[in-house]
Amino acid sequence: MNLDGYLVDFVLSMLGTTEQPAPVSKKNLFGSLLYRLIDKVPENCRFIEPVLPNKRLMEFEISNIIGTNGENRKRTHTHYYFPLSKQREFETTVRDVFNELFFQTIETTREYTNEQYVKLIESFCKRYRIDFAENFESLKKKHYRERQLLVNKN
Repeated sequence: MNLDGYLVDFVLSMLGTTEQPAPVSKKNLFGSLLYRLIDKVPENCRFIEPVLPNKRLMEFEISNIIGTNGENRKRTHTHYYFPLSKQREFETTVRDVFNELFFQTIETTREYTNEQYVKLIESFCKRYRIDFAENFESLKKKHYRERQLLVNKN
């Protein structure tokens, strides 16, 4: 699965890891969602997903998906994949959750000084283990674009 770098960091943080492939547990939002979206790979099928430009590959270790009663629900020797339509659903959910948390931290109704942007975005990045130096400008622009959309609606 290919996501923007800061979204990969965000998902890894929400899964409680910094490593890839990320171990997945049904006990959190993204792990539960992943569990519902994967399908068993048909026999004799092999597919390697290309990495898109300006994106990072997101890998999951699904052998660690544990059911609510502590049993492995998926068999570890079986291969699973995300159908393209379900990858898009997951990516949309990741963006929605990220945006909700990001715009709670940096309100779209307020205008900030550059110093305030730095402090707020740095705090957000630390909380979700996102590389601040690499993503500051893009996150600042994200807020600005969302603010412009809000202003244009009114």
